[in-house]
Amino acid sequence: MSAPAAGSENNHARFCTTRWSLVVRANSQDGGAVADALENLCRIYWQPIFGEIRRRGWSEADAQDLA
Repeated sequence: MSAPAAGSENNHARFCTTRWSLVVRANSQDGGAVADALENLCRIYWQPIFGEIRRRGWSEADAQDLA
């Protein structure tokens, strides 16, 4: 991993307020509810997590893998 370049990532995605109802559903025993909750959590949080990893200096491909 190389050191991050200043201003290397201008797309500052924002973290939404945690949707705890989705987190609870993702831990339920209902397989359909789990799949739906995980899909929603990934859709909501993937971009901000990816952006944060990029801001820490990881390459785009590595950040995609880590996110």
